[in-house]
Amino acid sequence: INAEYMGDSPYQVDVVESIPSDASKVTIEPNPIAGGSIDKPVTFHIISPSSAGTGPALVSHLSGPVDPVKIECSPSSSGKYLVNVTYPKPGTYKLSVNWGGKDAPIPGSPFEIKID
Repeated sequence: INAEYMGDSPYQVDVVESIPSDASKVTIEPNPIAGGSIDKPVTFHIISPSSAGTGPALVSHLSGPVDPVKIECSPSSSGKYLVNVTYPKPGTYKLSVNWGGKDAPIPGSPFEIKID
């Protein structure tokens, strides 16, 4: 850098091909998403095989008796994301799951979830 020696050079750099995001290859488990009870998390996994690209996973509340709802999404293992959604009131909600952008829904999205 700036014509100065960088220790331990030369460096080996591995270049890998980036796979474009493909929402059609992403699934959820369980499918359909089971309903639940107020103030108890509804849990499901987003499954993204390597052929689906790098994402990211986007989970958002679309409609229901109350807004906002609590959504937590975190990586749980290679290619899997754990999602917990907590609803504060009973009713029917719609939840969107996208892969690689807000305009890239996975098959079956939006999902309808009934809360007692």
